[in-house]
Amino acid sequence: MTRYLIDIRQMGAVKRQISALSRDLQETFDLGTMLVVPHITLAGPFSTDDENRLVHDFAQVCGGQEEAPHYEVGGYGFFEKTRVVFVEITPDEALRQFRYRLAQAIVPYCILREYDRVSAEEFRFHSTLAMKLNRLTFLRIKWHFRHQEPVSPWYPPDPGNTAEKFPDPLRIRFFAGAYAHPYSGRGAGDTGAGQQGASGLG
Repeated sequence: MTRYLIDIRQMGAVKRQISALSRDLQETFDLGTMLVVPHITLAGPFSTDDENRLVHDFAQVCGGQEEAPHYEVGGYGFFEKTRVVFVEITPDEALRQFRYRLAQAIVPYCILREYDRVSAEEFRFHSTLAMKLNRLTFLRIKWHFRHQEPVSPWYPPDPGNTAEKFPDPLRIRFFAGAYAHPYSGRGAGDTGAGQQGASGLG
């Protein structure tokens, strides 16, 4: 079975700020492959043998979305059990319901994890910074972030992009291929293998 990931890749000001955090973590803790390209997972990683149906259902859910979803970024959180460091994400109701409809559409033929099967209200949106950390590094990073300023969509604009004044529209990307988290400009699920498609909302 092929493994898949459906996620949101942050763009513009938010992407630059989170990327700066990632560089700081790399320089301070030498995390290597434990760092990931910042993303908000909507479903996955999961497996299925029916790629054609998956692509069709993903396109249908995107095409049926009447209102552009949005989200807000903020402080930092930590999953103690899996030792994951993340940026907190607050979705609007449109994004909550989009993710839930997507999960409901693909669950009959995809092997989803338990957290993908939860209700719209229970799903915990977050933007992963680092994962699979050893216990000591995880505790050191928690201490490191105790006075870190929250991520903001109003991060100083890119001097080379005078048009960048507002938070970025939500972009949802679909990746098919091996599931990996190399820190090389590629990200979770984006390994260059398999097929790749994209759909923008907003």
